[in-house]
Amino acid sequence: MRRQKASLRHMAPAAARAFVIVMLAAAACHVPAETRRAVAVPSTLPAGAAVTATASGIAPSSTSGTALDAATREALALEDSIERAQEDAIALEQRIGAANSSILQQESVLDGAQENLAQAQSRFQSRVVQIYKSGVGSPFLVLFSARSLSQFWTSLSLLAKVIDQDTVAYRDAQLASSEAEYQASVLDDQKAQLVQLRALRSTRLAELNVALARQRRVVATLSEQSKQIVAKRQAAAKLTRAQWRASSIPIGTKIPFATAVVEPYRDRTYLVAAYQPRRYRTTGERFTAVTSWYGDAFNGRPSASGQIYNMDDLTCASRTLPFGTRIALTRGNKRVVVVVNDRGPYVAGRNLDLSYAAARALDFWGVATMEAEFVEVVPTAASR
Repeated sequence: MRRQKASLRHMAPAAARAFVIVMLAAAACHVPAETRRAVAVPSTLPAGAAVTATASGIAPSSTSGTALDAATREALALEDSIERAQEDAIALEQRIGAANSSILQQESVLDGAQENLAQAQSRFQSRVVQIYKSGVGSPFLVLFSARSLSQFWTSLSLLAKVIDQDTVAYRDAQLASSEAEYQASVLDDQKAQLVQLRALRSTRLAELNVALARQRRVVATLSEQSKQIVAKRQAAAKLTRAQWRASSIPIGTKIPFATAVVEPYRDRTYLVAAYQPRRYRTTGERFTAVTSWYGDAFNGRPSASGQIYNMDDLTCASRTLPFGTRIALTRGNKRVVVVVNDRGPYVAGRNLDLSYAAARALDFWGVATMEAEFVEVVPTAASR
């Protein structure tokens, strides 16, 4: 880690400190905010994205009503495991790529902060040298050695100017030190997160290889009819992914908002994209969601569902919920309906990773806790 810490205790001898009468606290550090943008989701989901509510949450619709033998059931279960591992691998790859980019940017920011710190230290040390060369011992001796009131006020005025200059130099060095240490800590956090993401990717890829090997052995024992069932499941998954990809909203497209209702609530509305359905109903299943968000670094990259991530869309990532799941989120008096189209977040204790647009609509930066409930579209007369 390239890090330079300011040690003002060693930089400021007693003669200089006597002139510094204002000790400014380090400025509060904050994460620079991204440029704010408009908000928004695909009006029709891919055919394979249909989900049904269950007592334990949201689960994929059944693919077959016929009885299957144990080997075929195992092959289909392995296919599900393979799909989940592949989805995680895609999402993790995107997050690792974004983390690498962020680290490169942060290293540049840290270099700039360290350069500012070196310059501030140099200016402060120059002031100390100037004070030493001036032969001034104690400012109080200078004042009390005045032989007249006029000379006293003249000396006091000169000392005030010296104090102002020293205060500025000290403040600059202190703020530069605080900023450099903060930027270094951000870089440390990003590198630690990258290590965790790489470890998780290795684990998921290992699980994927085990599932693929097991699936090959199981499929080899199946009857032709069972092999066709597995092949149809694989074809359906491939088609669904292609449909998700085709439903992508081009990056930069202006996505207008509209309001929607969720039955049976009569006292509230939710924000949705203008081309989304306007009527939903709750499934009755609620949970408290710890949410984060992801934005520009992922914009235009493939999501785990196959759809291109659009930071201006109202979507979210979940580790377990099926793609196409709709969730109504409430934070204070802010409400939105989002659609799951990606995998994540890969941080312990978090439930959902919201798109940039969804986070802005809910008015939060960083991490926030909010109410969540599963909703489904109310069929219109034309769709019945």
